[in-house]
Amino acid sequence: MGQPFFGTAFFEAGDVQKPKPDVYLRAMEQLNISPQNCFAVEDSITGASAAISAGITTFGFVGFADKPQDIAATLIEKGVTACFSDWAELPALLVAFSSK
Repeated sequence: MGQPFFGTAFFEAGDVQKPKPDVYLRAMEQLNISPQNCFAVEDSITGASAAISAGITTFGFVGFADKPQDIAATLIEKGVTACFSDWAELPALLVAFSSK
């Protein structure tokens, strides 16, 4: 099982790195949950591609980007559900997209 982290669990990537979805698939298997019961937050195209390939609703964090609007547009184009730049925005996004 993953290590506890803020009341959740986190998982190491292992031998297979992103953009392959293995880290997400392994985490879901270990937690015995489906992609429909998960959310991912990624700050890169590589990470977002991995989460999206695993079937997980994925949000893009652009708070570290030099050009947040550019990376947000790219992440949306790649399939992320929405982007945000301040962690205070995430709870509302989770609520908005948890019923979809």
